[in-house]
Amino acid sequence: MRPRLRLRLVARAAALLAALLAALLAAPLDRAAAQVRPDLPWRTLETAHFRVHFTPELEPLARRIAAHAERAWDRLSEELAPPRTTVDIVVADNVDYANGYATPYPANRIVVYARPPVETMALRNHADWHELLVTHELTHIFHLDRVRGPWRLAQRVFGRAAPFFPNSYAPRWLTEGLAVHYETKLTGGGRLAGTEFPMYVRAAARAGALPPLDALSIETPFFPSGDAAYLYGAYLVSRSDTADLGRLVEASSVRLLPWRLDADARDAFGQTFTARWREWRDSVQRVEASVRRAGDAATTLTTHGFTARFPRFVADTALVYVANDAKQVTGLYALGLDARRRRLGRRNSMDVSSPVAGQRTLQGEFEYEDPYSVRSDLFRGEGVGHRRVSRGERLSSPDVHQPSGAAVAVRTGPGTTSLVRLDADGLIERTIAEGTLDRTWSEPRWSRDGQRVAAVRWERGGRSAVVVMDRDGRPVRTFAPRGRPLAIVSSPVFEPGDSTLLFVSDHEGIAFIYRGDLRTGAYGRLWASPTGLNTPDVSPDGRRIAAVELAADGYHVVLRDTPTGIPLALPEADTLPDAPVVPAVEVQDREAVERRYSAWEQLYPSWWLPVVVSTGTGETSFGLEIGMTDVLGRHAYSAEARYEPTYGELTGYASYAWAGLGVPVLVGSVDHDWTHGVVTDVSGGFVGYLAQRHLRGAFDVVFERPRVRASSWLVLGGSVEQYTFRTYPAALLPGLSNGAYEDGVRTASAYASVGLSTMQRAANAVSPSDGITLSLTQRQRFDAGIQFEDVSETVVAMSAARSLPLPGYARHVLAVRAAYGVTGHATTTAFSVGGTSASSLEVLPGVVVGGARRTFAVRGFPEGAQLGVRAAAASVEYRAPLARVGRGVRLLPTYLQKLSLTGFADAGAGWCTFAVTDSFICTTGGRPATLASVGGELGLDAALDYDTPYRFRLGVAHPVRGTGAALRPTTFYITLGSSF
Repeated sequence: MRPRLRLRLVARAAALLAALLAALLAAPLDRAAAQVRPDLPWRTLETAHFRVHFTPELEPLARRIAAHAERAWDRLSEELAPPRTTVDIVVADNVDYANGYATPYPANRIVVYARPPVETMALRNHADWHELLVTHELTHIFHLDRVRGPWRLAQRVFGRAAPFFPNSYAPRWLTEGLAVHYETKLTGGGRLAGTEFPMYVRAAARAGALPPLDALSIETPFFPSGDAAYLYGAYLVSRSDTADLGRLVEASSVRLLPWRLDADARDAFGQTFTARWREWRDSVQRVEASVRRAGDAATTLTTHGFTARFPRFVADTALVYVANDAKQVTGLYALGLDARRRRLGRRNSMDVSSPVAGQRTLQGEFEYEDPYSVRSDLFRGEGVGHRRVSRGERLSSPDVHQPSGAAVAVRTGPGTTSLVRLDADGLIERTIAEGTLDRTWSEPRWSRDGQRVAAVRWERGGRSAVVVMDRDGRPVRTFAPRGRPLAIVSSPVFEPGDSTLLFVSDHEGIAFIYRGDLRTGAYGRLWASPTGLNTPDVSPDGRRIAAVELAADGYHVVLRDTPTGIPLALPEADTLPDAPVVPAVEVQDREAVERRYSAWEQLYPSWWLPVVVSTGTGETSFGLEIGMTDVLGRHAYSAEARYEPTYGELTGYASYAWAGLGVPVLVGSVDHDWTHGVVTDVSGGFVGYLAQRHLRGAFDVVFERPRVRASSWLVLGGSVEQYTFRTYPAALLPGLSNGAYEDGVRTASAYASVGLSTMQRAANAVSPSDGITLSLTQRQRFDAGIQFEDVSETVVAMSAARSLPLPGYARHVLAVRAAYGVTGHATTTAFSVGGTSASSLEVLPGVVVGGARRTFAVRGFPEGAQLGVRAAAASVEYRAPLARVGRGVRLLPTYLQKLSLTGFADAGAGWCTFAVTDSFICTTGGRPATLASVGGELGLDAALDYDTPYRFRLGVAHPVRGTGAALRPTTFYITLGSSF
């Protein structure tokens, strides 16, 4: 007979991994894709201060970035203390959007994506995008790597452990504000030198909606969402001279309590951040109130705010446009002149949906190619229908000439964009405008007769122009109004007759719409706005113009009659008489030494942390943890070891993951831990402890297939386990269960977990919705039964959610979940029913708050309220938005994003379907006794440390069936994460 232990069960490893994958793949695309492809043939350039990693096709760009990085290092070193170590820079081309990120731990690392921001309005103001991007990210390294005083002492002991970087505790408005300040100061371009950020400020000030300082967070539920931290942080920081900012970084690098931001500011500026912000906000409000900015009369057709772009006329009195209102994911909407809108279908990204005959559209949309790569390709849409036209062509911003069906689009290449012409079937006919690292193309539009194309050309040095060309790409006319430095022109569209076109330009300081005459080159202002306009379109009859205009709550579609009699004038001189002013920097670092990428030099542990944990015997174990990964994520490992000296128990784990194949990822782990039970005499008196030593080795093969609309995963794995026992005192062991505990137990298992998720989540949603998640886990345990039988175990789970268009800041959600598990009657481990399903957070090494994911949760009952070889559970939840808060508490590291309410009903049961003879799992057999509860939860979506999101749930559960298994009539609880 096997030893009969009453030990609580933990979640199966494969099922837990499946749940984590489901949560990841339900995340918005821009949050999920944050890695580079580790399976490519990477190379490395070494310079004085950097290691630049790249794939062969990116070598010209990598050498250019190496030169930019060294120049930025020299210039930033005049402003701030330089980093203490070499900086790794990864130049990657696995995503078709512009971005980058930086981290100081476990080493100073930067990742920059190759694609330039040709469609991102706020990022187009630059003389050289990659110079600006490297400067911005390197500023983060200069800022975050700086440590002094007690922090430096801590790093001398513990290395580059994440908790000992004081500036990493700063809010994002400070870290990003500093980086935006230096991107503009050191490159001449950037967001502070553009017109987009002033436009946001102007719109907010006109509405009296400039936020207080504690409202700034990357997690704000209000427009402009995460850009608010960049926007307002940049203005707050940029009020300082260079010496002030250097003193600020030095002050924050030594202060023991890193959240005393006002004290840092007082030391650096002689004034707190709070006071400086109040002064700036009041001054902007006064200036805007005193200035009368006239705008041309227009009708606002939308009320939803947030993001709206690309209005396109489908008839003289009907439009479609692409929007994301934070209540639903991005979609295409139909809009009439009566301002009634109707959602036509979902869109994977914010790109043009060009109308095609027959109420169809051709649009560019993002899609995953693999777990690391996001590509833009063309799709055809018709209502909710969605069909892919191109695959791997990296096409975006299409425009269709409806009579012929031909299209033009932007094609992304390594570090640049080009223009291509496509036939009616979506096949590329030819490239009509080739891009280079010094020239990009964007926003193509057909003329009405299909004989010409207008597009936006950017050239290194910061000059943009609208270029009109014939079908084969030969230039016919160029419009590049002169005014402020780095003026941006965009969004061309032909008017009926093709002799004139409209375009947007901010050369007067605000983005207005202009008319240009193709015959003469003359142009003039057509439509002014007090805030700014973008992406115009002209009705087929030419009588109306639609565009998007910024307001305090976001962009809105606006409409006006086409004005006549607009004076057009030729510029005093040719708008493009001279070559662009190229930044004074070596284009490439030709001296950098190139070699094959090696991860091993990065895997030596750069940090360790102490771990102190209380054991089941009331003693304390002491140990340490380490971990490391290379900059590509090809290798990753972590390990922990603890020792409890009283009873000599050694506990630890080690895990290693290898992503060198891309897919699958191979994961191996070893765990060694102890659990304890109390040994009592016949009268119930304590006589000692029974200790179970568990040694487990596992190997998993993880396949992921993420897609924007339907993601799937498969985990295959196996494990071997050994259980041995001892007692304290040792003399107790032979007398327990007639010596049964003296023999160890060895088992092995194989398992597989497969899942699918179609869930989606809007920016301000109360939960994922409008989809399903399915998972199946099968485990075969060898020699694991009471008489050493093989035992099979199956768990299947399903959840579904539907959003409802009811009042509130978000859509209401009706969600259901069900799970069923079955295993053999000879098993020595059972399914556990009861408890609250939650997530956990490790606040300190060994200190975990929150709970665990539970397959058969029934709130209001304790975990293990029922055990069985069969188990089932189901939940129904109604989730409703309560309030958007978007505020912190002064400058403390807390931020309350929004509130929601959930009403729920849970039910579950664990049972046996056999006569009780030789099992110690069940005390009775036959029909299950159901546990059921009802209750409610207050959901608090908050951000700890200013910008790190967590969901807190304050709940009450009342058992209504099987109440004898409940510990109390009503249970109150606080936990983390979602229930499912």
